[in-house]
Amino acid sequence: MKLLFKTLAIVLFATSISYSWDFNEHKELGDAAFSKLIKKLIESGYFKNSSESSIFLEKFLQMKYDSKMKNPYFFNLSHEDNIITYGTLNGLSGDHTDNPLNLNEFLRYRSSVLNRIVKLQSDYSSKYETGAANMDVLSKDFKYLLLALTDLSHFHDYGTPFLKQLAEFDKKLIIKLETPSAADTVMSELKHTNSINKYTSLHTFAIYLAEKAGTYLANDVEKSKLFMYYAIIFNSYADHFLGDSFVSGHMVVNRSILSGAINNRALHDFYNEEGVHVANLRGETWRQYGDGSLNNRFSFWKTTSDYSDIIYTENSLDTERIIDAIEESIGDLFYAFKLASEDINRKQIFDRIPDDKMTVGKFFISEYKSLTYIPIPFNTDMREFNLPYNNIDEIKKNTSLLTNWSFVRSRVANSISLGFSNPTQKTNWHEYDLRIVFGSEIYSYNYNYDGTKAWNMDYWFGTTASFALLKAKEQNVWAHILKGGLSYDFDLWISESRFLGIYGFIEAGWFKEHSFTARIVSPMGYYVSKNIPGEDHFLFTPSIGLQLGSLIGIQYQEWPIWLRVPIQYLLPLKFRYSSKIMAGTSPEYQWIFELDLAF
Repeated sequence: MKLLFKTLAIVLFATSISYSWDFNEHKELGDAAFSKLIKKLIESGYFKNSSESSIFLEKFLQMKYDSKMKNPYFFNLSHEDNIITYGTLNGLSGDHTDNPLNLNEFLRYRSSVLNRIVKLQSDYSSKYETGAANMDVLSKDFKYLLLALTDLSHFHDYGTPFLKQLAEFDKKLIIKLETPSAADTVMSELKHTNSINKYTSLHTFAIYLAEKAGTYLANDVEKSKLFMYYAIIFNSYADHFLGDSFVSGHMVVNRSILSGAINNRALHDFYNEEGVHVANLRGETWRQYGDGSLNNRFSFWKTTSDYSDIIYTENSLDTERIIDAIEESIGDLFYAFKLASEDINRKQIFDRIPDDKMTVGKFFISEYKSLTYIPIPFNTDMREFNLPYNNIDEIKKNTSLLTNWSFVRSRVANSISLGFSNPTQKTNWHEYDLRIVFGSEIYSYNYNYDGTKAWNMDYWFGTTASFALLKAKEQNVWAHILKGGLSYDFDLWISESRFLGIYGFIEAGWFKEHSFTARIVSPMGYYVSKNIPGEDHFLFTPSIGLQLGSLIGIQYQEWPIWLRVPIQYLLPLKFRYSSKIMAGTSPEYQWIFELDLAF
């Protein structure tokens, strides 16, 4: 039973989980942002000099500067060479702990799971890896799997506009965090929201704590230090989800546990690798990629005409954008602290947030500059923002629903289909096939130079497992087939939305005929019943088929199952020619019509 449980966990882990930035990418972003902010605060006069900033960090945040790392670290949470920085907290948050207070507490225990994870990730970082191998992480932290399977808040809500995602903010829920014992309840509720709102919710509470720290500064320094410290802890947790909001694969999935089991991982991986064209409220447009791609420059020298134009900076422009967003987020705490300490009559953040769901989103966007950096969610109506930029047409294009999203899902995701055929003169069986295709691990998805699809040929290869039930056409004889193998699809695009799909399976397995009772004539001339044992055969079943729905403009991939199945049944849009090749028998050939049930 224990082995079965572990095996199931590994299968779920391999097929269902979608990752954001790898641990060391989160760490790099958080550390760079914190360091950049402190430098900015000194240059702007917030601190008189580096000595004053160091005193503040040590006094209020329990942080000291490390000359080797060139970054402050939390001396109260660190152990020997397990140095905990702001970026370390970013990497652990959400993936390894579901509560900022647990994050703060467990790191204090030298032998805690969190410290083991930090050590493991540090070892991988020394090998120039962006993160530890997932199975190594799972061996040390099984909660990693449970969080990944149940926490939907690492993703945008695909197809939901920006302001509607922010409208999920629940002021009453976040105010409950004033009582530490309510943290588990609040964080459990936040697992069901989107990454943008989760960041905004926790960032808002962090600002509330920073404001309380500021109001206590004059009369109770110890309380001021306490609240400012917890402000940075909560914000470090929030900034994990701010970083997640930039990941291309986290903008495009259906946020549900069922989708997590069927297609989230596949869509996540595909769009992380292929990237998506996005825009933000600052008027910037770019192609965003996903985890493992941080600071990759994607050979930008290919677009330059002179060697003098090839200039390498410490961070790529795309990385700097995320760092700037996190810097703004941390900076909000320092400014909230300062403003509250200088004006004790200033309205606190919860008093300034409107209760109206229609306006709360715009309030947060105007209040938190960090939100202007993140990619605008797809399907957002840009007329709601009246942006004063010359590239508004490109921004609208980059914030529309993704072209061919449903088609991509049908190709890369796990899918379930039902096939059926009737006997002919050359085959003896009624056949019903139930097949699972485990996505497409190998594929080529191409565009023309101008970004169009027409006359491109794409291919997709995956693995399959199927069960077939057969009934003889003339006798009450049954058989079944268990087989597995490879699936293939070749898609020839003739326009931006139509293609001819050639598909099929190359499978092998076992044909087992059930025993049956037959009436035969005995030597004495009368009928007797005799048990006839069934035959077993190894078989090979290559097949090739056509997918015509997409050619004639019926994009059933986009339809719900209650509509997709009857339409496919009434208008056979997908069919293939299959053979059964078994030793000692003549090959059988038949047409099989298929219905796509789920993907």
